[in-house]
Formats: sequence, C-alpha cells, structure tokens
Amino acid sequence: YGAGAPTLSRTFKKNGFDISQTESAAMLQRLDEEFSMAAKWRSRVISLANTQHWIRNPFGLRRYWYGSVGPAAANFIPQSTAAIISWTVLPELEKVLKGLGYVVNIIHDEFWIECRESDTSNVVDLSRNILERTWPEVGEGFNVPVKIKKGKNWGEMEELNV
Repeated sequence: YGAGAPTLSRTFKKNGFDISQTESAAMLQRLDEEFSMAAKWRSRVISLANTQHWIRNPFGLRRYWYGSVGPAAANFIPQSTAAIISWTVLPELEKVLKGLGYVVNIIHDEFWIECRESDTSNVVDLSRNILERTWPEVGEGFNVPVKIKKGKNWGEMEELNV
C-alpha cells in the first residue's frame, strides 16, 4: 500500500522480524528497480494528484485531495476499481445462483459462495461466466482471473482444478 521505510520497518518488527529502516529502504528500492513500470506509474499518479488535486479511476470515479498526497493517491485506483467490479458482479452472482447457492461473504478480492456439493460444478461455471469477463473500462483485455477453492470451512480450503 505504498508504505515508506519507517512504516515497513515497524510492521516487520511487530511481526517478529528485526529489519531496520535502512534495510527496509533498500528492499523498497529493489522492489522499485524490479518493477520499474509500476514504480513509474505510482510516481506519475501521486504527482498528478499533487498538481491537479484529484485523480480518476478507469470507471470515472474521482477522488479529490487538498494539500500534499502520498500513497493514498496510487492506492485509490486499484482499490476503487476492485470495489466497483465487486459491487457490479455481486447482484449478478446472486441472480444466477438463486436456488443453487449464495454469496456468503466478500473479503477484499474474494467471493465466498456456499452451495450443495452436488451443485458445485454448476455454481463454478455460472460464477466464472460472470467473474472472468473482460472489463474494457480498465484496459483492453483486462479480466479478473478466478481461483476456485472448496472446503467445509475457511481453514480447510483446497484449490479445485476445474
């Protein structure tokens, strides 16, 4: 989410890793070098938000800032885009799954669907048709790949190869 070296170092320490701010800064630098296009995009979005005080996601939703912005500007685009996609497909999923299963929960980028064992294949096919479609607003050929997992509870989920 665009954390700087101090935040990254604190996060590591909270999770039992003794990583200094200097080491965190070096990790962030290597990440930007390895994924230079993403780093340039992030810098461009933050600069744009700082100069025009707003940015727009691919669906046209704007967010405004007053004063200097940080990583929130770059985070806005993927987070708001994912949210719009999720809230667009949710009613469609509920409509086609009626009688076969239902959406139990949405957590970040996951849809949890509950169904009878005998309906699994049908629910997977119907869900994939909705979830894996292309989103031209986001970019040519952009789609969201779907990974299907199955289990009696969250801790026992195993990926299905369907």
